[in-house]
Amino acid sequence: MTVLIFNVGFTAEYVIRAISRRSIAGVNKIFLVAMESKDEYSQKRSSEAIGAVLDFLRIAGVTDVDVVKVNVDWSFDAILEYVSEKIGGYDDYEFHLVGGTRMTLLALYYLALLLSAMPGVKVKAIAYDEAMTSSKELPLRVPSVPTKEKLDVLEAIGAGGTVTGLARALNKSPSTVSLQLTSLKEEGLITAEREGRKKDVELTPLGRAVLNLMKKAMKEKVGSATSPQGGSTRV
Repeated sequence: MTVLIFNVGFTAEYVIRAISRRSIAGVNKIFLVAMESKDEYSQKRSSEAIGAVLDFLRIAGVTDVDVVKVNVDWSFDAILEYVSEKIGGYDDYEFHLVGGTRMTLLALYYLALLLSAMPGVKVKAIAYDEAMTSSKELPLRVPSVPTKEKLDVLEAIGAGGTVTGLARALNKSPSTVSLQLTSLKEEGLITAEREGRKKDVELTPLGRAVLNLMKKAMKEKVGSATSPQGGSTRV
């Protein structure tokens, strides 16, 4: 049972175009999440957008649609709690992040992250560009902080390499390096493709991002540990 979740702003067009791009094949349930504003003008625009989406879905033959309205004054945590109560209990989700407020966008993406960690639950999160001409599936796995040994492996990979070359550079056995590479690949930090007897290894964009952040964090940590305490600095 596939459940689609869309955040709705003041324009129905974005949601309708996203539904059209995806199609409703295999869809059993749709949730429309919208922010409920205080002023009458914003409330009217939001209601009109939701009404237009509901009309489109009705014509398309989708009748099981729930509208989830969150209050503009609610905290991020309150939005998470409320929306989770409404959408929970399914095993196949697609979050389509197309419009609405930044708070609802972030809340839905965070809920997708939470659901992705639950066993037996399939989750996708798709973001669209502002022109609605392209979409990207967002990552839903946050890698664990790499150990010093794994960080050394990431740094040694650099622009690419082979298991044998990495083992030589790190002064480790190929079997030890292979185990570390398997773990890094599961985290989505590297790719490892076998070509003949060689296995070529490269960092993924996520792997490069983690390496950049960890290197800078460690540099800051070393810098703060070696800087003199007390005194003042004149600039």
